[in-house]
Amino acid sequence: MSPVGPVMDEYIDEARHGDVAAQFGRLGEHRPSDPHFYLQAIGVGDGARGTGLGGIMLGHVIATCDTAGLTAHLESSNHRNISRYERHGFAVTAEIEFAPGVIVRPMPRQPRR
Repeated sequence: MSPVGPVMDEYIDEARHGDVAAQFGRLGEHRPSDPHFYLQAIGVGDGARGTGLGGIMLGHVIATCDTAGLTAHLESSNHRNISRYERHGFAVTAEIEFAPGVIVRPMPRQPRR
């Protein structure tokens, strides 16, 4: 069973499971096939927003990826974050309408030496 299976069972009507699985499959088509670091989530609390802490954490991840020669990959559904990720070398490769009004953008970043 997929790791999202239990979540789908609890929160998504069974009649929609196929649609949701297909959307996750579409995202998977845009993930790098070579070994890579998948940045699933990064965030800071309300009190730390705008302080640069998120950028510092992201910088640490991509420095680690650069040292290891690994592609970093993330998927952003927040259009306000796209320019932040692009400043760090990530690039939008697709726009997938995951749900009505929810656009997810796969963004890989090639390692720099």
